[in-house]
Formats: sequence, structure tokens, C-alpha cells
Amino acid sequence: MKCFFVSILLLISVFLAAEEESSPPPPIASADANFVLPEDFSFFPISIEGGYLAMHRAGFRTNDVKGEHIRFTQAEASFGFILPLDLTWGLIFGAGWVNNEVNMSNNPQFTETNFGYATGSLGVFTRNDDWMWTVMFNINIDTDELDLGNYALYDGILWGKYTLCPYLDFTFGFIVEVGLNKDKAWPIIGLSYEPCDKWKINSIYPTDIGVEYELFPCLTTTGAVRFLRSRHRVGPNEVNSRGIFQYQAVGTEFDLTYKPFEWFWIQGYLGHCFGGDFKVTNSADKHGIHYKFSGSLYGGGAAELKF
Repeated sequence: MKCFFVSILLLISVFLAAEEESSPPPPIASADANFVLPEDFSFFPISIEGGYLAMHRAGFRTNDVKGEHIRFTQAEASFGFILPLDLTWGLIFGAGWVNNEVNMSNNPQFTETNFGYATGSLGVFTRNDDWMWTVMFNINIDTDELDLGNYALYDGILWGKYTLCPYLDFTFGFIVEVGLNKDKAWPIIGLSYEPCDKWKINSIYPTDIGVEYELFPCLTTTGAVRFLRSRHRVGPNEVNSRGIFQYQAVGTEFDLTYKPFEWFWIQGYLGHCFGGDFKVTNSADKHGIHYKFSGSLYGGGAAELKF
């Protein structure tokens, strides 16, 4: 019965992820703050993480641009610091950088292909034996246009987790994004279930959907869903001056994670995107044009160091 319930939640999570504009960007500092407290020897307050993803070029299905293609890459690096103020609550700080290449051949709207955000995060957490609550506030500043009113994105996260028993956690909350002429909110809902020592099922929309299996104590394989979303405003000298675009896709992948120590892990993955949407609007986020593209392969890697 538990496996049936988990499977239903997993299917619901994938359905929600497929809805247009349903996948928010991940926060730089973990909203979950899933760490042990300082009395445990494995507590590491500082983390440095980096990653790179490349999507093979995908052809367009939209009639007006058939024969053209789009390429997407993402490089990112982040720094996080957790400051416990006692055994039940504390502060979370984060900073980072995210760069996307969104390169459409013969793009009729703009010629820019590289877009970056410098990010900053501030949050607070509180926890007891069963409950954990985290509130995070993030700012994403365009690295080319230092205009906080017109080019920046802001988001807030409320994340709650309830541990029903050692093998079952429930998660709920919401994410709010403000900026680029649009305000939007997404729910956070789901659970994590460990039916046995080697298996773990994560069905948390929209942050973590997948099934993990422990091959060896330091090597884990995962089948997962990945959400890709990039939203930016282009420069004032483009054909679509100060226009806004959003690249969005959903894929499934196979991950392999090597974690020889509590303070270090490295991961590689290979997946397939089922197609996506490249939406372009004017500077007021009106009169949107959707360029639908086909599926393609993608791959990448990530690593994290804690101390």
C-alpha cells in the first residue's frame, strides 16, 4: 500500500513538472538545509558546489522556425554557510553564479547567446525531533545589466519537513518568484520513502523526483527527473529591445554519484529531454511567441566539497 501511494505521488509530480512554466529555478543555498547539528562529528558548515550541463542541439517543431535548432548549456558555482545559533535554529547564507548559453540559430528576436546571474541567499531554519522549517530569500542579479528593478529576479521559499518515522518524511511549502514583469508561485509537496537500506524514493515536486539505489557504500545510482528553466531579459539594443525569454524543458536521466567521504561527492549523469518550449515576449512580458522544440540528449556533472 505504501509503495502504491508513493508511486501515485511520483506520477503526480511528473505531471505537474510537465505543465508550462511549472519548474522554478533551484535556490543557491539548500532550502531543505538537510544537515546534522553541531554536536554530531559530521557537521560541516561550509560548502562549495559546482556543475555543468550541456544539451545537444534540438530542432524546432514550430512551423515558422522549422529547420532551425537551439542549444542550451548551464554552468554554475555556489558557496553556502550554515550558522547554527543553538541546537534548534540558525542562519543560512549563500552566494553563487549561474551562466546559461541559450543559442537559437537565426534567432529573429535577439542575437545574445550568453546570460548570467550573480546570486545571493539569506535564510533561517528551525527544527526539533520531528519538524524542520526553512525560510529563504534569494536575489539573482543580471551580470551584464546591473538594473535591480528591470533585470533582476527575486524569490522566496518556505520549506517544511515532517519526519513521520525513520523511513518516511513529508515535505510541503511554496516558492514565490518576482521580477521581469511577472510574479509566480509554485507549491512544494511530496515525500521521501526508504523501503529498505539500499533503496530510496524521492517524490518532492518540484525539487527532487527520483529513485536511488546504493550499489556500494560509496556509490549510488539514481533514475531522476530534471527540470531546466532559464528566464532572462535581453539587452536594449536587440531587435526585441529589452524583451524577455524563457527556456524550459523536462528530462529523465541516469545519475551515478561517488561519495567516498561525508564531506565530498562527485556526480555524472546522462539523460534525454522530451522536448520543450522557448518563449519570447516583449519588454512588458506581453505578446508571447512560443517556439516548441524536439527532444535531445543531455549530460553533465557536479561536485560538492564541505568543510
